[in-house]
Amino acid sequence: MPMRDPESPATQGPTGSVGERLIAETFPILSQQPGLPNDIREDLSSSDRNFGHRHKRGKTARLEVLENMENRLELAVLRNRVAQSQALIDQLQTILSAHPAGLGPSLSIPANAAQAEAVLSLSFLHTGRNGPEFTLDPVAMMNKIKTVTTDEVSVDILRELLIDITGVATAQDIATKHGLGRQAIYDRQNRLATKLDVLIADPDFLELIQYLQTTTCVVKSSQVMASLAHPVVAILLIQPGEFPSIHDLISIAFWGIARTAGGDKRSFRRTIRDGNDWIVC
Repeated sequence: MPMRDPESPATQGPTGSVGERLIAETFPILSQQPGLPNDIREDLSSSDRNFGHRHKRGKTARLEVLENMENRLELAVLRNRVAQSQALIDQLQTILSAHPAGLGPSLSIPANAAQAEAVLSLSFLHTGRNGPEFTLDPVAMMNKIKTVTTDEVSVDILRELLIDITGVATAQDIATKHGLGRQAIYDRQNRLATKLDVLIADPDFLELIQYLQTTTCVVKSSQVMASLAHPVVAILLIQPGEFPSIHDLISIAFWGIARTAGGDKRSFRRTIRDGNDWIVC
């Protein structure tokens, strides 16, 4: 890479004459770095004329030092952009593998977990500083659910007593299934609710909850409702499968909305209203 020449007409900045132009204009990335040594900061803040006076016999060598530093920083920026692009490509490939015919069907009701992850990912595909980016990673968020529990009994309690939208199972059902007392199930349920409160305070979960509140929920007669015809809400209809799943992720998010709406006394339940399928809290 040819060395940047502060005196070259092609690199003259908006400040006017070459002698008055700052060296920082030749090395824009380097000049924006915090914590630079004093001698580097002094060089960058110097005009070309003052820089020449400071380095009368070593100006070219000194410019080469600054040039090398600039090139290393520029290379780091390029590598970071490549890494970000690769991450985006990888996620798009995952989405495309769920929908080989294209991304259009992913905006309809998902039929399986892979399509559900695609729907949720596309909901958080935005234009960032360096181009398209996913602001939430469903897989990373599902892994965070493991901080709540991975125990088989507790998973059953979580899914069937806390975040389920059907309300079919009872504590006695789970107690009988696992050979435990009903009080033991209640105790675990309370501990799980406390851990869920911590989880939904996570920034990613807060963003997901806010998204669901603003894009899927309506309030009617003091009740919070969301239509199961919405592609993201419809994820609740997919069988959970291995824990944690995309179903668990969306269920926990709606549990968080119910928690906000009415503390521990309210939860979403599936119901039919005016011929339409809803969840209502």
